[in-house]
Amino acid sequence: MTSPRSTSPLSTSVHVQLQSIAISVEDLDRAIDWWHRIFGFQVVTRTHLEALGADVAIIQGLDFRLELIQVPHARRFDALFAEPPAHLLAIGAKALVLETSDLSALTRTLEEHGVTFLWRELALEIGVATAIRDSEGNLINIFQKAA
Repeated sequence: MTSPRSTSPLSTSVHVQLQSIAISVEDLDRAIDWWHRIFGFQVVTRTHLEALGADVAIIQGLDFRLELIQVPHARRFDALFAEPPAHLLAIGAKALVLETSDLSALTRTLEEHGVTFLWRELALEIGVATAIRDSEGNLINIFQKAA
């Protein structure tokens, strides 16, 4: 199966690429520690953005960057953290989806690190997946394509 070619004018006239994925967190230090301990992310920069009243850390690992943002008085909206498949009922971001070539080995490593699992090596029509929660409760789905 091939991907359809984009017909957007931006695809041919202006270079656009993913810079980072931003996640609002309750505890910036706890989130940095979790991403470092579990996936080896390193802090690229850490700053305070006065205009947003936010403390921000840019961390990098797994060939991408995460922007972790902590603001005072942030609130958790339960619908965004519902258990699958109810998590699909709220409009918005659902999960960070990662891919691996050895899900069994990665799942064992995650077990050794004591992460919170939603499921382990669930067989799907298109492959197999392990789902975990990060330190803030965000869903991370780790996928291995079917052979």
